[in-house]
Amino acid sequence: MSKLKKAIFVVTILFGIAINIYPALTQPIWLDEVYSVYFAHNFSASQLLFHLDDVHPGGYYLLLKIILYLTTNLFLLRLITSVLPFLLACFLVYRQQRSYYLVLFLLFNPFFIHSSWQLRMYGLCILLTVYVSNLFFSQASFIKKASLSLASTLVSFNLIIPIICLAFYDVFIHRQKKSLLIIVFIIFSFFIIKGPNYKTYAEKAAWINPPSFSNIPSVISTTLGMDIDTQNVVPYQLGYSLLFFTIFLPFIYHLSRSNPKFAFGFTLPLFLTITVSILFPIISQRHLFYLFIPKISLFLPRYLIPIFIIFFIQGFNRHQKTKAILLIFFCFFWIRTYYLINHRHYYSPASPINSTSTLILPPWENLRLSSSFTPDDLSSLTTSYHQARDYETAIISQPSICPTTSHTITYLNQPFNSMTAYQQQILTYLGKCCQLSSSTSPESTIWKCPKSP
Repeated sequence: MSKLKKAIFVVTILFGIAINIYPALTQPIWLDEVYSVYFAHNFSASQLLFHLDDVHPGGYYLLLKIILYLTTNLFLLRLITSVLPFLLACFLVYRQQRSYYLVLFLLFNPFFIHSSWQLRMYGLCILLTVYVSNLFFSQASFIKKASLSLASTLVSFNLIIPIICLAFYDVFIHRQKKSLLIIVFIIFSFFIIKGPNYKTYAEKAAWINPPSFSNIPSVISTTLGMDIDTQNVVPYQLGYSLLFFTIFLPFIYHLSRSNPKFAFGFTLPLFLTITVSILFPIISQRHLFYLFIPKISLFLPRYLIPIFIIFFIQGFNRHQKTKAILLIFFCFFWIRTYYLINHRHYYSPASPINSTSTLILPPWENLRLSSSFTPDDLSSLTTSYHQARDYETAIISQPSICPTTSHTITYLNQPFNSMTAYQQQILTYLGKCCQLSSSTSPESTIWKCPKSP
């Protein structure tokens, strides 16, 4: 490579690093990030790892808890626990593949940027995916593969299906039958970490649409960085879906035939994720499965992050001209996507409601912080969240009794279809115990409790 071409790549990579850091510096804090600091602030290390009332494992929250002792600066927290792990993953990819093009694909993908700046486990998940997949593909020792696989599932359950498939790769390609034990260890450790209450935890987040012919393309397009709906992804029109499958399926079939790493690292885990996401909502309502299978779909773009990291690493064409053309093609689409999900405020900021007399339902709507917060702010947030959670528990567990409260209840309407039944249940109880205020709006309803005689 000529010095000029190398200099251009270096400058481009530095620019890519800068646009990964920029959202971490400028974006306001939002709900999921407040959840992160809430868990890190309020739970001990043992509680985070083994008794956490959350759908996610507690490994990332434990790391965040340690950093919170040093600083509450939002940018530094994001940088240390999210952005730097993602940038380190990009460095490891370059060291393994020696491909500037591949690093640029990772650095400039708007969805990966969007995921990795947030105060969540996704940046660390990307780093672990790169490291763990390399261990399996390079025939590292069983101890290394097993220990890091288990540690990875403490950080993100998104890695469970990919690691199971990588273990199968080790069994069928490397003839390492011992790797079947890794699958057993991961499943066993999952039940130790979450236990029988996981069904309840998971169904609190059961707003994700199951896979269908019309929303599979939108989820995959989002993960590729070519779409902006990173929440509950909406279905595409029939024509676009047909075009997507016409291009995507032959492409995946061709790469899977010629590259076992791609087949076991991407195609198989994607297929299993789609299958599980279709079956869980169905079988959770059948026979004895309802006792332990949550009624939840996993088919969300950020759940697919580790699978698509392997997609980029193993599916990238080695021909220089092809890579250059693909990079230009993607960047053309990525500019708009990057602006919409990273530059503008795609998520509504979790700005505090300045009222000590208002109790907000659902309880998670009390998780509101300014981007410059202190430990005292976390303590105040915890109090309001627990009050709302206790009130919700009281009206659901004993619907015939109206609990007393000195607060005005503000119910914020939920936009997700899967929340309709929950929303109607809460509003029914409020209608029985409280009086609807005249100052309501389409976004919220205000209730004075108890009812006036």
